[in-house]
Parts: sequence; structure tokens; C-alpha cells
Amino acid sequence: MPWRRDKPGPASVHAAALMTVLGLTALVTGQPFLFPSLGPSAYVLATGIGDDDSTPRRVVGGHFIGVVAGLATYHLLADGLVATQPVPPFSMAGVRLMTSATVAVGLTTAAMLATDLRHPPACATTLIVGLGLLTSVQESAIIMVAIVLLLIVQQGLLAVRRATGPLTVPSGEGTPEASTQQGDRSVTDESRAGGENN
Repeated sequence: MPWRRDKPGPASVHAAALMTVLGLTALVTGQPFLFPSLGPSAYVLATGIGDDDSTPRRVVGGHFIGVVAGLATYHLLADGLVATQPVPPFSMAGVRLMTSATVAVGLTTAAMLATDLRHPPACATTLIVGLGLLTSVQESAIIMVAIVLLLIVQQGLLAVRRATGPLTVPSGEGTPEASTQQGDRSVTDESRAGGENN
């Protein structure tokens, strides 16, 4: 039986700890070490222990692809614009931002699949860059440093959790899906028993 689903309590503390370290780094350095796509990555790392999408290779590779795709589309299509600033309806600025975001996500998806570096949160990273929120070379480097730091902290947290007990529960055990599946099994077993008795 695969060990996939994490326990809710430890997983929530795990994800919060990952974000806390990045938050403290941002606080101390004054640099944008906290950005939205770190949240989904923290979730994947905390709850998807053993999943392919949570491997360091895919986490780093996926975000790197997202950064490169976002930088390319932003500077080609929407340079100088920022999605957080008001854009008039049907304006060329709006079209440029929309196109940058759309192409960035498409390129990121294609590249992740082609290189087997799938990490879904990277599509959020490419939007952050493609929509003009973090677009300089320095900011792109900070994004990648933050991802590496996230993985370093992840290894430390995994070591602590291994020392204190099982990291996860078997898939289907102790989850709402498990109760449903168990109920379905019971009904199936009863049906079989009834059929055999008949």
C-alpha cells in the first residue's frame, strides 16, 4: 500500500514552518523571499512526501522553467507593465499583460512536460514574473534562492519528523476518502455474501 497522505496536524505545522523560514529571511534581508507560489510548493512538500512532484529535481526545475518563461514573455510582450496597477478595459496594456500571462503558462506547461520536471506551483511562479510582479534578474535570482532554501529547510523538517514517527499514513487510511471507500467495500462485501447465499 503506497504511503502518500500526510497526517493533517504534522502537515500543517510542516507547511507553516517552511513559510516561516522564508518569511524570516525576507524580514531580515528586506528582499522578496516571500511570494505567492511558495505557498503551493510548501503544501506539496508538506503533504506530498514521496510524490514525484515533490522531488527536489522537479521543484527546482519547475520553478526555474517558470522564471525563464515568465521573463521571456514579460520582456517581449508586456515590458513596463504591472498587473497590480489599474488597466483600462479593452486597453492595449491589458491585452499585453493577458498575452504575457497566457503564453508564459503555456510555455511553462510544455517545458515541464517535455523535460519531466513537473511541479504545478511553478505555473504560479511564471504568472508572478509574466504579470510584472518580479521581473529583474536580481528578483529572478531571489526566487530561485528562495526555492533552494525551501528545499534545505524541507530536508531538516523531514529529518525531525522521521525521528519522531511515521511521516505519513497509508493512502486511504484516516481520510474522508477512506471512510467512503470502506463503506463501499462493506456494501460490496455484503452484496457478494448475499449472492453466494442465494
